[in-house]
Amino acid sequence: MKMILEGCSSLLQLNLAFTHITNATIRVLSSCCLTLRSRSLTYCTSFSDKGLQYRSTGKGCHRLTYLDLSGCSQISVDGFTYVAEACSSLQQIVLDDLPTMTDTCVQVLMSKCRVLTAIFLLDSPYLSDVAFKAMAEVISLTKIQIEVLYLCNNRMMDSSLKALCRSSLKLSEVQMSDCTRLTDASLKSLGSLTKLCNLNISGCRLDVLPNSLTRLWRWLMVEKLTFISRATALVDIPAVSMPIARSLKTYTAVKYLTRVGHFPKELDVSGCPLLTDRTPSFLLCSCPQLWFISMLYCKNISKQAALKLQHCVQHWKHSDDDAPYSQD
Repeated sequence: MKMILEGCSSLLQLNLAFTHITNATIRVLSSCCLTLRSRSLTYCTSFSDKGLQYRSTGKGCHRLTYLDLSGCSQISVDGFTYVAEACSSLQQIVLDDLPTMTDTCVQVLMSKCRVLTAIFLLDSPYLSDVAFKAMAEVISLTKIQIEVLYLCNNRMMDSSLKALCRSSLKLSEVQMSDCTRLTDASLKSLGSLTKLCNLNISGCRLDVLPNSLTRLWRWLMVEKLTFISRATALVDIPAVSMPIARSLKTYTAVKYLTRVGHFPKELDVSGCPLLTDRTPSFLLCSCPQLWFISMLYCKNISKQAALKLQHCVQHWKHSDDDAPYSQD
């Protein structure tokens, strides 16, 4: 590795994912690769905070705009401090699968990385309002992804999302999956994001009010919508990824969509057993730009009704089987 790095000092992108690089390798990187812009250390677990310290003291890697540290759970607060000091020009950072990530880690990153436009924090269950408000204070994002695969994030509340929406009006992609303490107020905050194209709030257990749904869809030109699988109480509302919409009746909910939501291009309503044949019928009439539809495990949507959409989209999936998991 040392021979490669010393011989290819003009590298712009370097992917070392799933390798056994050590602190020594990172030290060579920090001294040789002066022009490096993108680097992935995904699931590289053999280096330590000491290796990241070399980055802050060496002459290389200070121009990085993209960094992926997913799965590097050995990094502590000190390590993130070194990253912040060395990579103040970062625009995108990926920190997926880091269950040890804390609010302090995010705070030290935000102290130096003030030109970030995209941050990915999938499977970080212990981040709270403190971390997200720290982001809102210093950066303006265009993309943010938060999801917890095995646990629910019950520490992020409406105030976090409100602060992010106020500071990042150019957000085009928002994923806040499994943030169970978000309420209807979060939809009001999302309604201010006129650039939003991709919205995923699956698993948030929102009690959706009709006024909020109307407000959200009146302003947003969302192209990609992700429903929550496990949405046992969701009834004929093929527009937003929300798990529980008890306050909306079937026909009324579809009218909200067809009246103001003509822009969806990708829609996944898999695992929503209360959706009926009305859903494909209304989508056929009201969403002319739709090119992807998934209706797996929708037992109340008949094959005949689902087939109405098949000739209108490029990618079509449907089954009326029971979902292969227990419903809440």
